[in-house]
Amino acid sequence: MTITERDSISEIERRIELGQFRWRADREDVHMNNEAALIDMIGKPAKELHTARSRNDQVQTDFRLWCRDAINRIVPSVKHLQVALVKLALKSGGIIVPGYTHLQRAQPVLLQTTLHIILR
Repeated sequence: MTITERDSISEIERRIELGQFRWRADREDVHMNNEAALIDMIGKPAKELHTARSRNDQVQTDFRLWCRDAINRIVPSVKHLQVALVKLALKSGGIIVPGYTHLQRAQPVLLQTTLHIILR
């Protein structure tokens, strides 16, 4: 890969990050949009670049990376919720609430027990 190709790819990334990249719906996916943008920037050499992966592999990898990023953004909120539930369980002492099994009321249980079960 030449410096021009690397610089062009970096420029596409920069435009995407700044929200300046023009996504076209007539192009099949993110890869087609990137490829077309690279062709617009450097011409024919862009058509010869290949990732050595199928389109399906690329889409699957993109989806996995998106999921990983989404999970990383959610984890702090989940941890905050867990801490709040533990605090509530410690405060709830002897509060009795109806237990449930198969969406039907069951024997009475302590709220503290229910919250600990939720936290597992």
